[in-house]
Amino acid sequence: MTRNNITRFTMTAVLTALIFVIARFLPSLPLGNSGYVNLGDTFIYAAVLFLPTPYAVAAGALGAALSDLTYGYALWVIPTLIVKTLIILLAKAGARRFRFPDLWIAASGVAGVIGYYLAEVILIRFFIDGGAGWRAAFAGAAVSIWGNVLQAVVCGALYYLLAKAARRVPYLKEKIKL
Repeated sequence: MTRNNITRFTMTAVLTALIFVIARFLPSLPLGNSGYVNLGDTFIYAAVLFLPTPYAVAAGALGAALSDLTYGYALWVIPTLIVKTLIILLAKAGARRFRFPDLWIAASGVAGVIGYYLAEVILIRFFIDGGAGWRAAFAGAAVSIWGNVLQAVVCGALYYLLAKAARRVPYLKEKIKL
């Protein structure tokens, strides 16, 4: 195993643990059955900045899913794995393509808002209230949109500030993958 691979695996493990600890143990805002608002996405975006795509996906999706599992939201583990993966893939693709990568990464939280809304519609329709129709599921899921928007905005803004600071530190600047 090369030194580069060891560094990638180590950074992936550290960011996975950091995302888990921040999402799980720092104060969060519970949203009833809809999960909770936390600051973990800030470091999911950092994983996008510092890790190649597969490693960023592993760190972000696993750290957030472990947080859901241990927080008591086991029903959300699979949607979290899917949504966080989509956020990371969108952030990576856009950051490479557009002029302001940090702004694009911060804005990729919009995919989380949409993804979690659709996931909640499916969960309400089939698992939470099996008798609910599609209209009731879409209406019920709309209640948690505000929390997802709050998380996307706060985590995006915090990430943007962290990324600007990281780009000024010589050691971190050389580790940035974008």
